[in-house]
Amino acid sequence: DFHPASQGDLLRLLPGLQPNISGPGGNGNFAVRGLPVATGGATFVQLQEDGLPQGLYGDIQLGNNDYVTKVDALTDSVDAVRGGTAATLASQAPGAVINYISKTSKSEGGYVELEKGVNFDYTKVNFRDSGIINDTLYYNLGGFVDIGHGPRHAAYNVSKSYQIRGNITKELSDGKGYLRLLLKVADTQEPNDTGGIACGNITGGSGWGGKVSNLQPCGNFDTRKQSAYSINNASFYYVDVDGARKLAPLNGITTKQKTLQLQFHYEFSPQIKLDNNARYSSLSGGFSSGFFNAAPTSSVIGTAPNELTTATVASVRYANGPNAGQLYNGALLNNNTDVYTRIRDLDSFVNDLKLSGKFDLTGKIRANIYAGWFFMSQNIGMDWHVQKTFSEVNGSNPAMLDLYDASGNLLTANGIAGYGNNWGSCCSRNYDYTFTDNAPYLSLNLDGGEWQLDGSVRQDFNHGSGSGSISTGKAYTANVYQYNPVKAAYVTTAIPYYLPDAAAEVINYSKQMTSWSFGGLYKPMQNLSLFARASRGRLAQ
Repeated sequence: DFHPASQGDLLRLLPGLQPNISGPGGNGNFAVRGLPVATGGATFVQLQEDGLPQGLYGDIQLGNNDYVTKVDALTDSVDAVRGGTAATLASQAPGAVINYISKTSKSEGGYVELEKGVNFDYTKVNFRDSGIINDTLYYNLGGFVDIGHGPRHAAYNVSKSYQIRGNITKELSDGKGYLRLLLKVADTQEPNDTGGIACGNITGGSGWGGKVSNLQPCGNFDTRKQSAYSINNASFYYVDVDGARKLAPLNGITTKQKTLQLQFHYEFSPQIKLDNNARYSSLSGGFSSGFFNAAPTSSVIGTAPNELTTATVASVRYANGPNAGQLYNGALLNNNTDVYTRIRDLDSFVNDLKLSGKFDLTGKIRANIYAGWFFMSQNIGMDWHVQKTFSEVNGSNPAMLDLYDASGNLLTANGIAGYGNNWGSCCSRNYDYTFTDNAPYLSLNLDGGEWQLDGSVRQDFNHGSGSGSISTGKAYTANVYQYNPVKAAYVTTAIPYYLPDAAAEVINYSKQMTSWSFGGLYKPMQNLSLFARASRGRLAQ
């Protein structure tokens, strides 16, 4: 059977969810029917693993929760609730809750599966093993290893990951419950594809009423099967928060994960059950990716490339590759940025304690009730480095492009006109925050056979603390020693850089929110049901 090739393919199978994911690494924008994509990421959606979120917020910029959660051979099912009771089932998730559930059943056996790209370089090994140690103790283990250039034929291994997950269950001697330990270790590197270029004809106006025809690849770039990942840009320089110029690999979205989860289930009676679910996660990684934007090469001629010079661009030349030093005559160039975001700390601790009961109120009415307390502490420590970059529009190992003035002086360094300054002073960032969420919740369901009524409420107590800085807009100078092929000599080129040098912005706040959901269903005949629901979900933002 065919199966989803990526997280995006899988989640698009869920009705009412529109995830736009730019590659197997994640970084998706999740739209939910009726709710917009507010700031990127999954603002209104929570991704869970075995009943607990990996991130308190779904829209941590350049640190989305879909970086972390990956389907593997141990994934037994993916459950989802969209809208309605999602508002009270989880915190920070009024749009949808998506839960990746591991195989935890008592069984023996397993498999090893090999995936190979049909016409592209990609290899993935999936594996799973289950076993019974004794009558009350059993385990499940699974994961994957992958490597390759991917379906867009990148110039190097953009996929290079492994993920191993496992669980071991101990059934209690009285048969009324269990204790389960779940483990996860992952080191992932997957590409973040930010598009390419296509050309076509527009008739009938350029707005919404226009008609597009003859859409086809152009600029020597077929985005369907070619990639901007190039051996000529497999790494790039940035200026770190300490002012030192350093080299970062352009390796897409990377994560390093270690998680330890403990589940406890006990049945005091057939009617009353207690569940506690806790997890500690150690998570770091990075977002290192080139963004794409095609612009006319002529658009840079006559402009000053950065704040440190009044000299204007007179010519464009290849900075590296087989044509290094030669004039670039392409009609288009890529003037978008190479971004490096270091994810230092996304560690978290989360616990969900729940007591549930089932009762017969009368001979025809049954009540299901549960009450619980959710707690999560989430660290967010990151720094951003957004380079002002120029490169060739080409789908086969595009080269970096250097800019020169009329006297043949270099104005860039290997295609970079500035470190940390591409998006202005906003985005040379450095921050460390801690957020906590305490949330008691209550749910009641009444089942009268032909009718059902339910209501639930959740009260979130949020707190945030920490500090962060952006740039003042002051341009510092990095003197880069490099070879100038026009001068046939080594020269020093002044390249500006921004630092997060503004006064630290300190946060220390608390916020309370109430979410609720009420609904009813009536079944007047066997094949007809009438229902109504009203809900209100809140975000601590």
